[in-house]
Amino acid sequence: MKNYLKEMSVGEIIDGSLRLYIANFGALFIIYLLPLVIVDFIADLGLRALTATHADLAASLESSRADVVVEQMVGNLVRLAVTILASAAITVAVSDACRGQKPGVLRSYVRVYQLIGKFLWTYLLLTVAILLGFALLIVPGVVACVFLMFAISAVMIERRGGFDALRRSIALGKGYYWRNFGVIALTLIVAIVGQLLLAFVAGMIVYMVDDVEQPGVLSKLVLSVLTSVLAPFPLIAGVLLYYDIRVRKENYDLATLTQELLGG
Repeated sequence: MKNYLKEMSVGEIIDGSLRLYIANFGALFIIYLLPLVIVDFIADLGLRALTATHADLAASLESSRADVVVEQMVGNLVRLAVTILASAAITVAVSDACRGQKPGVLRSYVRVYQLIGKFLWTYLLLTVAILLGFALLIVPGVVACVFLMFAISAVMIERRGGFDALRRSIALGKGYYWRNFGVIALTLIVAIVGQLLLAFVAGMIVYMVDDVEQPGVLSKLVLSVLTSVLAPFPLIAGVLLYYDIRVRKENYDLATLTQELLGG
């Protein structure tokens, strides 16, 4: 078993993230991507049904458009909520993989459920801090992202919550802020470039087999998967970076990780 609980270089973190994702792709796909695909599928069916209902009713065209907009807004909110919960579940799954255990879909979401109050409160504070930062000419928002990047890991692994989780993130990152920013920025660039390439491939597939302007449900599912498949990569890198920092500062080891994950 590869040891991920050690001091790692930037290259080792990126390489380790890719290795973990590939080795546990099935579980991580189900944990993160499958819920999003299901949401997209349901939203698409609902949108098609709504559009068909009004298709032959010229008098209610404006009403139909309004309903479609509302449907899309609700779908986007649901997708965001699912993404947030899936991101937390990924933290648990990656941590289990680092222990040499096979990540479990049910176990990962059970952990999120057990800490749902702390998680939601922390996420709300995190979101407010970042939004306020970006409202102050962008740079403070980037700083907030870097300072608070370990807050969710502190919730899911250490069972902290709220302001305590935010303070914990700031303390962990101290002395490594530029390095942490570089690692996450690099993984985001890799993920974005990869997603653009996959989106191009997906677009070509749809162009060859379906109507580009109005693709079918199956084509949309393929598009959804291919354009989201690399989304967990920066999240995995963030978890490994969190462990790297704790190893450097606290001599963190496998026994402590296991105790935090399995302890009450």
